[in-house]
Amino acid sequence: GLFHSLCYNVMFIASISTVLFNANPLLRFDGYYMLSDYLDIPNLHARSRMELTYVVERYLFGRKEARSIAGSRKESRRLVVFSILSGLYRLVVFSSIILFVADQLMVIGMVLALLFAIAWVVVPIWRFARYIAAAPQLSRCRARAIGVTCAMLLLCVGILRLVPLPSAFAAPGVLQARPCRRIYVRVPGRLQELEVQPGTQVLPGMLLAQLDSTELELELKMTREQLNEAEARKRKAMHSSKADLQSMEILVEAIRQRCDRLRDDLEKLTVVSQDSGRWVGPDLMELSGRWLDVGTELGWIVGEDGFEFVAVVSQAEASRLFNEQIRRAEIRLRGQAEHTLRVVSLHVVPMEQQALPSYSLGWRTGGDVETDLTDPSGLTAREPFFKVIATVPMSDHAAVLRHGLAGRIRFKLPPEPLLTRLGRRLFQMLQKRYRL
Repeated sequence: GLFHSLCYNVMFIASISTVLFNANPLLRFDGYYMLSDYLDIPNLHARSRMELTYVVERYLFGRKEARSIAGSRKESRRLVVFSILSGLYRLVVFSSIILFVADQLMVIGMVLALLFAIAWVVVPIWRFARYIAAAPQLSRCRARAIGVTCAMLLLCVGILRLVPLPSAFAAPGVLQARPCRRIYVRVPGRLQELEVQPGTQVLPGMLLAQLDSTELELELKMTREQLNEAEARKRKAMHSSKADLQSMEILVEAIRQRCDRLRDDLEKLTVVSQDSGRWVGPDLMELSGRWLDVGTELGWIVGEDGFEFVAVVSQAEASRLFNEQIRRAEIRLRGQAEHTLRVVSLHVVPMEQQALPSYSLGWRTGGDVETDLTDPSGLTAREPFFKVIATVPMSDHAAVLRHGLAGRIRFKLPPEPLLTRLGRRLFQMLQKRYRL
């Protein structure tokens, strides 16, 4: 309502807006003047830019006549650091504002992006080029200034574009035993008793849980009575009205099929193991006597043939799994980060999915994957992902392997230049947010 919206706006202005803008000394608001008074440096922004210009001219361009405005080396370092950080922070803030506006109003966001590019890219480059070419104070060292500028530009471009750097990314996942069968409630009912406790070894045909549904039993009883009545009417039609016989046969068959379906549903209230393995699941004693809907997870039957790590890879990173060769992968489990699990083989499932392999990966349980708030189960991811299955050996490691342990898998890919990586990230962001 209106009161909640008002409280939210007050909280937003008093917290996030204050930290990012008003109280931040890197922008010229209240925090800037507080820092200026604390350091006893008036006109901090202008002096920091002048000191940065002095450092560039003196130590890069070799202008010996340049003089520092700082009273000490400590003050000079503070001014230079402040000038660099304030420029970078303003760049981040204005970029975030443009992205936020573009999410709401695409046209206005594009106009702001154009103005931002002119003010922060075109104009500074023009001013710097004019400064290098015509500044009077650089008359004696202009050749060195031009040479140093070109050399630094080529060095930066070379490092960003040509030098391959280590490439890797990580994805959350969960450890699962092989084989693993999830046990769900197939027919809604009330949990009467749980026959096995977590950790129990089960065999095919063993009773796991018993549910009860009074509504289903009453419906089956009524359907049987309807079937008896329909069969009686059918027998009567055989002797009195041949014209109604065909319709009565159809009615009897429909009621009989419904009766068989209800009888089958009643049998499904008895949850029986289909495989052999160890029963793993939450403490269902708290659910005893509660009504369970269709799809409620009761637990798992896990085997002891081995383990596999099921990872959830976002769409942005999945393209690298298909296009590039994975050199190595390693797994670290939550709570056992000092141990690295070796991966024997990897299998990338070439199909988008949204059902998480475990609750522990979603936001509701502190995981890394954003889940759909409309799904009460917490197993539906907000965005589609790709599943990667990594086979983990039973030995050759000191970690304790248990079904359901969460962790992260790190994929090491061939080295690539940083500029290529940044360009791909930018393209993926624009494609995801604006469908460009």
